[in-house]
Amino acid sequence: MWSLRKTYPGEDDSPRDGITVSHELTPTFDDFDDAEATEGTALAIRAELETAAAKFGAYSNDRRLVLLDFYGDQLWEDDILPLVEGTSIPGEIDEVWRTVRAWVSADGYEIGYDRLYARPVNQ
Repeated sequence: MWSLRKTYPGEDDSPRDGITVSHELTPTFDDFDDAEATEGTALAIRAELETAAAKFGAYSNDRRLVLLDFYGDQLWEDDILPLVEGTSIPGEIDEVWRTVRAWVSADGYEIGYDRLYARPVNQ
């Protein structure tokens, strides 16, 4: 897509006369490559679950859950569930939860919780 426009004072400080062509790439959702963020997040999930599993070894008679709190601007909340589903949950962990945005208005939210995994109680 092309557009022609007059530059604003101070926008282009180079001393040139005539017509200047400036190429600006505006990222779109189609241009977004989240492979690095997906891989890094999956590794971080595994690391957190392994750390929690080591801690939970002494609590065999209790329901052991892990709460994951994701933040960043590379992945959406909907991207997380497949990453957890693709991860082997250690036997020492009974439940995996995450924080989510619970929208209370068009531009406001509270912190909510969403269970991503639950080991059957009889196991």
